[in-house]
Amino acid sequence: MKLGIAAAVPIVIKPCNHVRFTWWDTKPLTPEFLDNYNIIETEGSEVTYEIKADILIKNYKSFITEFYDLLEDDFCKKTGLTLETIPIAESVEDFIEVFSRKNRNAVPFISRAEAFDTVGCKCNVYWLFHSGSFLLKLPENKTLLHFESVLTKAMKNPLAQTIKIGVFGAY
Repeated sequence: MKLGIAAAVPIVIKPCNHVRFTWWDTKPLTPEFLDNYNIIETEGSEVTYEIKADILIKNYKSFITEFYDLLEDDFCKKTGLTLETIPIAESVEDFIEVFSRKNRNAVPFISRAEAFDTVGCKCNVYWLFHSGSFLLKLPENKTLLHFESVLTKAMKNPLAQTIKIGVFGAY
């Protein structure tokens, strides 16, 4: 398959096939992934998982710069931001607003599009902080989970536990 690769921090997620994540559902997630989310029960049996505000707000600036440094990618060139111009957010709602598509025409931005396919969960709202090439060729989706695990172990920032690597484009 030829697809683009992207990296995101899910803000709101749902299990792919079940009301709640079960042991089996968590196998394609990095070990501490769900520890960073609050379980929100809605009417009926529907459950969503929302990122914990303190994890996101306290760490997003240092997280994004650490990620780009780790990849040896030019943060300013890729995002149009500098360390001084990374938007400031005081809450998750504020974070979603300052990184909304109407305020950001380039990565990083908040998206609700269903064109981003990840392994292990459905990302209803996510912060897309890195977008790669359309020349990606993956033999199987286990490669994405492997990449997530490597990043989780390589990065020191607590937000690294929430990374989801996914694909976009046509299969």
